[in-house]
Amino acid sequence: MNEMSLPDDESPTVLIADDNPANLAIVVESLVARGFRVLVTLDGPEAIQRAQFSQPDLILLDVRMPGIDGFETCRRLKSDERTRNIAVIFMTSLTGSEVMVEGFSAGGVDYLTKPVHVDEMMARISTHLALRGMHQKLIAQNRQLQEEVLVRQQAEAALSRVRDGLEASGAQRTDELARANATLQSQIEERRRAEARLLASEFRFRTIAETSPVPLCITSMPEGHILYTNKPLRELFGVDYVTTHVANIAELYADLADRDRLVEQLRHEGSFRNTEVRFRRPDGTVFWAIATVRVATYDDAPAIFVGLNDITERKRIEQELVESREQLRELSAYM
Repeated sequence: MNEMSLPDDESPTVLIADDNPANLAIVVESLVARGFRVLVTLDGPEAIQRAQFSQPDLILLDVRMPGIDGFETCRRLKSDERTRNIAVIFMTSLTGSEVMVEGFSAGGVDYLTKPVHVDEMMARISTHLALRGMHQKLIAQNRQLQEEVLVRQQAEAALSRVRDGLEASGAQRTDELARANATLQSQIEERRRAEARLLASEFRFRTIAETSPVPLCITSMPEGHILYTNKPLRELFGVDYVTTHVANIAELYADLADRDRLVEQLRHEGSFRNTEVRFRRPDGTVFWAIATVRVATYDDAPAIFVGLNDITERKRIEQELVESREQLRELSAYM
């Protein structure tokens, strides 16, 4: 069997969206065996959110999925600036030119027929990853060229100002030019270091949030618009409910007075820990959770980070204990 070889310093990321366990197992096993980093989702909305957050190198998208199908999922990916340039390969058991035309119209770059043939899949993935690599290389070269042109323009402008303004000796002019060049180089290096620190910080945050078992979400401040949710939080409120039906975290509180109290506390103190809060699910059921909230920066703007811990079972047991004590008191009163 021919296997696609990967460079030692590369681990391409492939996002798979498929609700078929048999097909999913074959694809995941084949990719992992060849050194790929694999992300798995079971439906379209989750695939869109994971793609926005994780920025995979390629997406394998099942055509038939619950909720929105693969074609609509692809159209939404291609309409988003963050995911527009990620190659999408459809997986389907459907045949016919109409299906292929619809897939290409939605923005897909290729098709895999189910059941998937591993050699064919790896060949197609290899081709599109190579194309993506060349595209990214061209973008990087263009960016580098633009930076070099900008640096040159800045240096030439500085040199022109120095030359026009200097009337002193040649030694003095040389010294001032050297200082200007040194300052410019220092600014360039500082900018590169700042960009490297920012990328490292974003990577650490994404890794922690994606793998955390604690339900987490991030909202804008002070409006409370939901910016990000992880999978445990979506499961706590109902799959995809938060991302598709709720625009503001204020809609999730079961008690408005409770919400106003916590908002006021956050406004004055900037955070709170281990606070019991009641929330309401889309089906109307109310549950208890311990909330820990703090204000921090997200995408260069102030945001509210919320962590939850479901304590509904504990509250039920506490209520049963209270009722048992009341019953004992009533029995004692009649004895």
